[in-house]
Amino acid sequence: MQHSGKSDRIMKIEREERECAASIQRNKDCLAVLEKQLAAIRVQQENAKELKEEEARLMEEEKKQREAEERNLLQVKRAQQAAAREHHTNQIRLKARREAKELQGELAIDMKILEALLTETKNEKKKQFRERVSFTRSSRLHENILTSK
Repeated sequence: MQHSGKSDRIMKIEREERECAASIQRNKDCLAVLEKQLAAIRVQQENAKELKEEEARLMEEEKKQREAEERNLLQVKRAQQAAAREHHTNQIRLKARREAKELQGELAIDMKILEALLTETKNEKKKQFRERVSFTRSSRLHENILTSK
């Protein structure tokens, strides 16, 4: 009877070890997904930075082109075209800033969520490990008490 109880305990411990290992694997898988998402967000941030640099380069080219045109036009015509271009450039700049700001906001939120999930996953893993260690110590102590009686 005592042998059967011990065998049941061993089977229970083995089952719990399998469950713990499966949980750890799921956590590792989740962590891998989160890391991939984090990498994707970093790529998006780099793309946003490149877009901003491209915008600056395009704006600089547009400025040079506008100056070349202005030198060749009459004073009145130059003023009209400059005003129209200025308005257009401002609209492009405002739109680009708005979009960049929205993207940065979305990326910041995504980063916070991913960091929170990553922290939560790591904390859960540590907690499960501590619980498993504690349970194993408890089981051994209990087993030692039972065998000493």
